[in-house]
Amino acid sequence: VAKQLLNGHRIVVVRCEKLVISGTLTRNKIKFREYRHRAILTNPTHSHRHFRSPARIFVKTIKGMIGRKLKRGEHALSRLKAFEGVPHPYDTRKRMIVTDALRLTRMKQFRPFTIIADLCRRVGWTHEGEVERLEAKRVQRGKVFYESKKAADKLRMQKEKLQASASIKEINTKLAAFGYQTY
Repeated sequence: VAKQLLNGHRIVVVRCEKLVISGTLTRNKIKFREYRHRAILTNPTHSHRHFRSPARIFVKTIKGMIGRKLKRGEHALSRLKAFEGVPHPYDTRKRMIVTDALRLTRMKQFRPFTIIADLCRRVGWTHEGEVERLEAKRVQRGKVFYESKKAADKLRMQKEKLQASASIKEINTKLAAFGYQTY
């Protein structure tokens, strides 16, 4: 993702709560706890922002891969959007899976892994229930749309078949006049 951003592509990452990181949940919780305690002693308000939402954790990870202090990196980071779930403008658009980033291609089968939503829930992210509720609504709307599309496609195919059969009858009568046998 970072390389594509640096190359000038706009990228929107949806369903960040389903991201997977390597290592056990306990190990990742300890790492996050250590990260959360980083602060500036003189004035902690000037310190790091410790985001707990999966989308913000993902953006922060990508931010570390891009030289964000340069203009090129700053512009690249501005081309990235990350969301939990699939919000409105992106729920009707075609999505793409990055096969190089799949767990099956990146990790061995027996290695431990952590789903980022589990980690975030344990460190203070409280919106998981809301995201699940909205995702269920989105999936239901998608099913209704798909069923109506399937019905419309079936009607269209029947109409085309009917029109084709009418034109074939006309052609068959002309061929019969020339002595061809038609079935």
